[in-house]
Amino acid sequence: YEGYRDQRPDVIDDDIVVRANAARSLGAHGPAAAAAADDLNRAADDNIDAVRGAALVALARIGPAGVPLLLERVRDPATRAAAFTALAAQEDEAYPALLVLLDQPSWHVRYWTLKRVRPAPPALEAYVDAVARLVAEDPSEAVRHAAAFRLCTSGSEAALPHLRAALDSPDALVRAAGAAGLAADSHVSVAALA
Repeated sequence: YEGYRDQRPDVIDDDIVVRANAARSLGAHGPAAAAAADDLNRAADDNIDAVRGAALVALARIGPAGVPLLLERVRDPATRAAAFTALAAQEDEAYPALLVLLDQPSWHVRYWTLKRVRPAPPALEAYVDAVARLVAEDPSEAVRHAAAFRLCTSGSEAALPHLRAALDSPDALVRAAGAAGLAADSHVSVAALA
């Protein structure tokens, strides 16, 4: 985006409205504004929510150049929710990167990844496999429950064996999610749940 040099001072302007509008404007240029990624990342540290949110959305809209920066933002509790929202809006481009978040040491990151991300069909099978692993192995009860719910609502045939396995879980909520997911699938009879 050739006009970025002219807009760069606006991202760091003293006026809140100018900073927020500059971030929005850069995001509107999409991948053409990739050169603005570092400045937008700095703007995501702004002490004003409107500027911070606009910068995070702009990072998502500039595409591949912004995704790694947003992934780092997910690890920061101050920007986690907005970064997840921005990443989730990226559709297919961000899903491979988001799958990495399911392996993060912080249970909060794994939990919010499950709560905020719903992949489209091209990425669904890899997502289902990663989520099923969390249902079976995650040390956090909150993560296991969120993962079981995601399996239940995935609508993917790849989830069916994992939903059946969930019926044998010692955790009542995981079993309930497995049963609900199987009951919702039109290919599964009620007798299969017994």
